[in-house]
Amino acid sequence: MNIRRRTLVFGILLMSVFIMPWVAQGQQTDVEGWGKVTWGMTMAEVKKAYPEAYPVNLPDKTVKLQTQGPVISGYPFLVNFSFDSAGRLTKIGLRLSDDNQATDTTFQTLEKRLISKYGMPAKKDQNTGPTGSIHSVVTWICPSTIIELHLMNVMDKIKILTILYNQVSTHGL
Repeated sequence: MNIRRRTLVFGILLMSVFIMPWVAQGQQTDVEGWGKVTWGMTMAEVKKAYPEAYPVNLPDKTVKLQTQGPVISGYPFLVNFSFDSAGRLTKIGLRLSDDNQATDTTFQTLEKRLISKYGMPAKKDQNTGPTGSIHSVVTWICPSTIIELHLMNVMDKIKILTILYNQVSTHGL
């Protein structure tokens, strides 16, 4: 009986050595914003973190600041910072600077990059609209942030690729 117990304990320990790193790899730490900013910052704090950010007046009235963003996997992005009615940061949108680069290949490249950074996504969706538009979304869910990679293609005439970082409390979850 003692040998069986030792064998069982040894087997459990051995499985832990091989399985735990695999499980831990799929877990992700919290993401509390993007880049140098975190949720709840004021416009002045975001401006201090990104001095090159400038005020904008876009159809989405929550977007108050914009700046040239990073180059991710060779693709340049614009960054939009959105604020709630109290003037606190709640959403960050990265939009591909050149809509002509908004292709399935670019989407797949960025998806792989985000998987390497945040782990496997929580869900993937692709919808085709009545006009032939295709909207693909890959979503990662962290305790503080919902990250979404979007590709919208309307009959190859309008193509938009974005990476959205949304504060969980304002995302509707």
